[in-house]
Amino acid sequence: MKKLSTNNFSALLALVLGVLVLTSAKSTETIASTDLEPVVEDLSYVDEVEEYVDAYFEELIQEESLFTDYVKIYNGNDELVLEGERSSFSDTEMQVLHQADLLTQERGTAYYQLNN
Repeated sequence: MKKLSTNNFSALLALVLGVLVLTSAKSTETIASTDLEPVVEDLSYVDEVEEYVDAYFEELIQEESLFTDYVKIYNGNDELVLEGERSSFSDTEMQVLHQADLLTQERGTAYYQLNN
């Protein structure tokens, strides 16, 4: 077997690199040509998802309003002044509620304190 000289080795390496570049260029042309085909997306589920999300948020808002409908109001001496459902309060009771400061909301009950 003949010994490869430096010139022959360089020529062989250049030939291999040339073939490699040509093959990769052909494969990119093939990929680029397939990308031009139109993509048809099925978006029929989008309306259903939007309806589901809207229904979820409506339910969440209703639960929050029901969750804190019960109110307990205490005076400065920690004595219970007013208790009941906010929706059933009279005008004077609503005035008392608006004068009170919210302390916390826990287990469906909002706790307020009057600062006199």
